Amino acid sequence: MLQVTYEFRVQMLEIYNENLRDLLVDGRSNIPNKLEILATQSSGCNVPGATQIAVSGATDVANLMAKGASQRATSETKMNDRSSRSHQILTVIVDGIHHVTGARSHGCLHLIDLAGSERVSKSEASGEQP
Repeated sequence: MLQVTYEFRVQMLEIYNENLRDLLVDGRSNIPNKLEILATQSSGCNVPGATQIAVSGATDVANLMAKGASQRATSETKMNDRSSRSHQILTVIVDGIHHVTGARSHGCLHLIDLAGSERVSKSEASGEQP
């Protein structure tokens, strides 16, 4: 038996127009998820209610990233035909347990893609985007 085992999970969120949205929920819903960012809890869950999916390798993560990216808020500008209009946060959550001592570890890696930064004067973006 292994002395230490690890569990990996991924969540993918979007901040758009000051709303937090789960990008791993199936289908785009017109009803906004009422997700909120909370101070770190002992569970390590900073966004209760957000979808967390177990992964076993880089291929699983890449597939979930593609799924989430397809649901991200984008809009066409003069400079870019698919400009992001939101901030995207991919979180990789790692939980470990040492089976001999019972010690537990928890960590999160947050990868953030900020909204498109084209200059409004050059992109001709205007108003609220979809």
